[in-house]
Amino acid sequence: MQISNQTLVQSRPLNSAEGQLAGSLIRSSRLQDGYVGQLQTDITAFPTPWLQRFQDEHLAVAVLKDDQTLADTPILHTLEDSEIDEIVTKGRPLVEKAVAEIFGPLRGQADEDYQKYGAAPDLQTRLHEISNQELGFTVAIGRDPQHLEYLAETLGFDPKLDPDGFARWSQAFLDINQGLLEHTGEQVRPRDGIYVVPYVNYRGKNVRAMTLPSYQAITGLDFQQNLGANYPENRLVILHDSVVPNPSPRSGKHRVVLHELGHAVDWICKELPQTRETHEKKVEELFQLARKREAQGQTPFLTDRARDSSGEMMAEAVEAYLTRPEPDSFYKPENFRENLSEKFPELYNYVDYLINLE
Repeated sequence: MQISNQTLVQSRPLNSAEGQLAGSLIRSSRLQDGYVGQLQTDITAFPTPWLQRFQDEHLAVAVLKDDQTLADTPILHTLEDSEIDEIVTKGRPLVEKAVAEIFGPLRGQADEDYQKYGAAPDLQTRLHEISNQELGFTVAIGRDPQHLEYLAETLGFDPKLDPDGFARWSQAFLDINQGLLEHTGEQVRPRDGIYVVPYVNYRGKNVRAMTLPSYQAITGLDFQQNLGANYPENRLVILHDSVVPNPSPRSGKHRVVLHELGHAVDWICKELPQTRETHEKKVEELFQLARKREAQGQTPFLTDRARDSSGEMMAEAVEAYLTRPEPDSFYKPENFRENLSEKFPELYNYVDYLINLE
């Protein structure tokens, strides 16, 4: 397949620094020749600071064929011992502090167990927030004894096939749960109805929402209709492989990855120091302005998708900003830079500001 960049406002060679940054985001296997290069080229439409932000956020762009699951891509890899140690070393005092804050006032009360049972979801939420910001673990609620092998199997790995991995995980599990569990042989029992489960596989910056079984449940067939999706918590973009070639039988010369990474720009701007206080409000104001103008007979929304929500409007606008017009395209032919500038200059100017943030 010959790589094309004619739809893009800009692109960089695959062997450039920007091309390498773009390539570091892609997780795929068994794709046809040239598909990864085309996707790499598409991603280089973003300026260098955004490519660096995507990498810093551990964002992954996974591509699935119909018969593949997300777990079939190279999105998972085993952590080094030092990385697991870091999760435990940093995590244990944060876990202890959260437990003390929420369960501490309940200890010694006549109905302590009942109150801790009611407060367990609050503690679970607090610990998930800590994990998403700092580390890599999930939190489970339960009072029954658990066998370590069974617990490992529920997370998607077989202790018999990977005894070394099971040993590493077991030790990390026991270390991070000091004070939370009673441990007898291969069985553990949560003392307060909650326990922390560290990951030993890398899943990006924010990991709690997806375990290996849930990765195996996401298949390429799921994306035949929607073509792509984004998962902000997991810093994850998924594309169906049919949208990668240029032109694509599904999306013509328009690049679906630009739309999905437009969502990533939206997520990240909610956290950037320059924009976190104003971005969400600004996007909603622009969305309401577009709806008002449309009611007056104007056409600020370039596509039907942009009408769905402020987030979809932003993703479509980022795609348009990075895209040249394609008059013969059958897929969103109206979604390109000049049209955005003409039909909705306020949104164009805001996207221009965001995309060019240093």
